[in-house]
Amino acid sequence: MISATVWSEAWEGHPHLRDVLLECKETWSFQKLREQSDLHQKLTHAPTTTQPRVPIRQDEAEATLKSWDEKFRGNCVQAFLKYIDMKRKGKQRPVYAHYCAIVQSSGMGKSRLMYEVGHERIVIPICLREIESTGFPPRDASVCKFFEDAQQRGRRGVLMASYAFLSSLFESVGALFFGADSNVEEWTQHENFRGCELYKDIATRFLHFMSDGQRMDKPGQNHEMFYKKVIEKGAVDLVSPEPASCQSLDDGSADLANTDIGRRTPTKDLPEEITSRIRTEFDALLAKIDRLVDVPANNVIIIAFDEAHTLATINSNRETGETWSTFGELRRTLRELTQKYRLYSVFLSTTGSADQLAPLPHDDPSRRISSGEEVVNDAFVDLGFDHLAIRYKEHTHPEISDVVRLNRLVLIGRPLFATRYKLGSTTVKSSIIYFAAEKLLNESWPIKNLSLSQKLACLSVRLALKYEPNTLALKEQRNQVAKHMRVALCPAGERHDMVTLSASEPVLAEAARMAFNEFDVPRALLEMVKDSFVSVGERGEVIARLLLLLACDAGARPGLESYTALENVPYVMVPEFLEQLWPGCNTSQTMPTFVDGAEEELAWPHRREEPTLTLGEAFKDAKIFFNHFLQFREERVVNCQYLRTLMLRGAAAICCSHQTAIDIIIPVLFEGEELKPDKITAIVVQVKMDRRYGKQATARLIEEIDPVSLNIFDSMCYKPPIIRVVLALAAPGASLSSGPHSANKTRGTPRTSSLSGGTQTPGETSRRTRKQSSGEAFTAYDLWSAGITKFGPVAKGEQSVWEHLLDIVPRPDAMFEAKQCFSGEHLGRTMDACSLFDSAHWDMDEGSVNRSRCRDT
Repeated sequence: MISATVWSEAWEGHPHLRDVLLECKETWSFQKLREQSDLHQKLTHAPTTTQPRVPIRQDEAEATLKSWDEKFRGNCVQAFLKYIDMKRKGKQRPVYAHYCAIVQSSGMGKSRLMYEVGHERIVIPICLREIESTGFPPRDASVCKFFEDAQQRGRRGVLMASYAFLSSLFESVGALFFGADSNVEEWTQHENFRGCELYKDIATRFLHFMSDGQRMDKPGQNHEMFYKKVIEKGAVDLVSPEPASCQSLDDGSADLANTDIGRRTPTKDLPEEITSRIRTEFDALLAKIDRLVDVPANNVIIIAFDEAHTLATINSNRETGETWSTFGELRRTLRELTQKYRLYSVFLSTTGSADQLAPLPHDDPSRRISSGEEVVNDAFVDLGFDHLAIRYKEHTHPEISDVVRLNRLVLIGRPLFATRYKLGSTTVKSSIIYFAAEKLLNESWPIKNLSLSQKLACLSVRLALKYEPNTLALKEQRNQVAKHMRVALCPAGERHDMVTLSASEPVLAEAARMAFNEFDVPRALLEMVKDSFVSVGERGEVIARLLLLLACDAGARPGLESYTALENVPYVMVPEFLEQLWPGCNTSQTMPTFVDGAEEELAWPHRREEPTLTLGEAFKDAKIFFNHFLQFREERVVNCQYLRTLMLRGAAAICCSHQTAIDIIIPVLFEGEELKPDKITAIVVQVKMDRRYGKQATARLIEEIDPVSLNIFDSMCYKPPIIRVVLALAAPGASLSSGPHSANKTRGTPRTSSLSGGTQTPGETSRRTRKQSSGEAFTAYDLWSAGITKFGPVAKGEQSVWEHLLDIVPRPDAMFEAKQCFSGEHLGRTMDACSLFDSAHWDMDEGSVNRSRCRDT
């Protein structure tokens, strides 16, 4: 039932609804009601304006300007041109307007992409950046003011202004390239374009004409004068003043998809001289361009609106309830000119959702699109990574001392950090980690009281967190792309929302490691999980990743006393890492498990030495180097050839969900200084949250981790020792036991492990020899960890927080255990027949019950 108060508020706020509902009743259709955009739930987008930073120093500005002139790498330009051409050809339905949004986080090269496209096409750049923003390229103040003034005239005024602006723009471009057709007051052909006969030649000259002399805070003189003339050429005079009461909704961040842009303001109501002039000027410009040589058939002119989310501010007319945005009116204007595929428009934005600029069909305000009659293009997100990273050929083996150098790591990931470091002053270089922290946190460093979003950004970039599929997490995901450097991997489609990830960037991860010192990390993760932003995983894998990461941080801390003038990101010796993970548990005394099989000569040559080498002795020179995790999506990449690349990125990996036997893999340089594939091994981790796994090691789980059958080591290749770890996080009590572990206790008797708690069953010696499913010999050092209190990060922190994290991990029988207080557990289990091992789930079959009881004993 809906209360009378709710009905009263609905009628008062939307008096037209009564007529709409009557029409729905008569037509037996709710289509009319669905079209009432003012009833749609507004899904707001995070404002994309960055937090004010301290004033930019001169050397920072110089580094940014120099980076603009740095040689462009990669094939992004060709990919983009192919994309917009493919979108033109591949549509079975007409395209509403030939435009696309480029949506991606900061520093990915959106603006630079369009600059480089200017070598192939005539690109008209317009930057609509907020006045307080410190980004680059600089703001076109005259254009911004023109549209801001037009908004005061209401929706119709903005539509007329859009027509007038584009008309004047085309006329001005034509006059600049070829000279004016008549009016003596108009400028003559600019000297830069005289003698141009090739299309690409004039495109390139225009590119330089518009960019020469630009600064961080101001466009170049040519650029500024060009738009001054565009505005002066009568564009303002063509806007008919039309008083309207309008206001901005939701501080300018409301969802475009929930408005009625494109409706109830037909262009036929505009003066004929307005609508006809834009076609006349555009056709005249095309006619002149077509006289050039090698003119492309399509997308001859591209208008690039940078920071275009500023156009999508939602305005409302208080009297009529009509909502609209400048972008919506501009899109309708562009539609008039794109039917012949000669004009294309691009809207660039860092906003975390393309809904503002390219709504999904069912949310689009245009009837043509929402009905399926016409379509809009998806956002373009594929700007690429690692364009400036050092490439290593097949037989090139860098040394670990080179791998950890900051001047190499900074080249990995987005171009922002690479070009700034490469072209910056000594001061700029020495503060690159602080700059990365400011970009990640969207605030000037240092920061003492981090917000929830800032903490989530730090956790995400280091733990490769995947967000939950709910409205709150979806909104935050967009916010992370807009303000915290999360990467958009795939644009939103009809069947899925935007796919994002925290991509592998060692410098950004190092900035997050620095920020970890400013807040309680485990508590922050617990807060995120409780607020349903992220999950800890079905088996607590996220908890395990955090434990491993914090232990690695503790081992690396002596080399990170200061981030000023940091030259090397420290690696950690394996024995030190294990000591930080399980302090005081003497993990270095772990004895090996020798697995017999074929190709014995390719196994570790020291496996038959006497006395047997302990883990500490075998791995005394072994090194790990990671400051973040990345996500594997295929089993085949769990291989030493690929693990070497992980070390080059300073990363460890999360195995894919269907990976057999292991959940986490940490690359290890076993010996020597060079990263040769045959010198790479791993610490492999399996995580369990099943309470039946306790202090006593389950040998079967360990034996399943066969590095040859799992493809970690290639068959018929050298196999250095591997460390196998099982984390039984839900075990009652806490202990750490070492191998060898075996399911067959044929010799000897169980004896107390040399580690803390647990047992092991070696033979007459301290090593165990057995056969494995792969059929090839290898050597492993095995550790079984039960509970969480033995972990160093837990001992140093607040144990109750970690216990709460474990309690949140979903367990299949948790819902039934909660009913114990009123004796409903058994009855509840009978309603979920045949699902769990407990006999109550098999209540109707006495035989099964008896068998289960036998197994329990």
